[in-house]
Amino acid sequence: MSLQKLRLNRSAEDQLTDNENLRNQAAITRTNESQEQRNERRRANALRQRLTHQRVTDTFRTPKQQRLQVYRAFTRVSLLRLAFEYEPDIDHSSHSQIVIGVMNKQCQHCHALKYLSESAGFCCTSGKVVLPPLNLTPDPLKALLAGAKSQSKLFLRKIHKFNSCFQMTSFGATKIVQNADGRNFQSTFKIQGQVYHQIGSLMPMSDSDSKCLQIYFMDNEEQQINARCQYNHIEQMEEREIMSILESFFTKSQPVGPFFRYRFKQTTKRQLYDRHQTRKSTIWAAHGPIECTDH
Repeated sequence: MSLQKLRLNRSAEDQLTDNENLRNQAAITRTNESQEQRNERRRANALRQRLTHQRVTDTFRTPKQQRLQVYRAFTRVSLLRLAFEYEPDIDHSSHSQIVIGVMNKQCQHCHALKYLSESAGFCCTSGKVVLPPLNLTPDPLKALLAGAKSQSKLFLRKIHKFNSCFQMTSFGATKIVQNADGRNFQSTFKIQGQVYHQIGSLMPMSDSDSKCLQIYFMDNEEQQINARCQYNHIEQMEEREIMSILESFFTKSQPVGPFFRYRFKQTTKRQLYDRHQTRKSTIWAAHGPIECTDH
């Protein structure tokens, strides 16, 4: 039977006895050794430990460095400027390096739901900011935002396009960079330099169509729908139906359009009246009676 098997078959009492004998033997040996022997033993132990540590370090260091390089490269590639290149189809919560958690932390002041790592005063500055409750979304806008029917899904998918149909001015900047991927949702929109809004005349030129603010001065609702669809390249019947719903909703709920048309008509009437009065005065001055003087 080998020595290893003999050691494994020992009882607990035998193991304690053997260990005690080894300790006593080592203590006697160290007591009887000279100073030179003690120094030599310590140098040999230090050299043996250093070689063992170097051998173990070299064995585990290379794989560890490789794993660290792969981890850093993966983190740089996948998370670098991720917010500026957002892809809505990717589930970022499943990423091993993204730990956001569940939004189940409730503010004791405004009762807003937050994530665990968000600060206490992030939402309402610990009760200092009190916002009035939001009004309920009126119909039919509520139905379009619900996302339950096909019409609502189309509206949400192209909401940027429908929102642009009711713009009053055109946006401009020194430099604009957009995603050219052909999608309706633009995940990246970068501007550089000066930002400004361009507004033209209130009425279109004779050789151009109405656009932006000029559409609000058109009398007929159907004409406004046609102008908005033409300017924003809306040709599908489903999209045109949504435009008709939005146009009717904004006309009834927002007085901006009727107010613009009313003011424009009043200004036009005043200008016509002023020109008429100027013409009458000119005619009277040309053909009126001449005052005579006595001689």
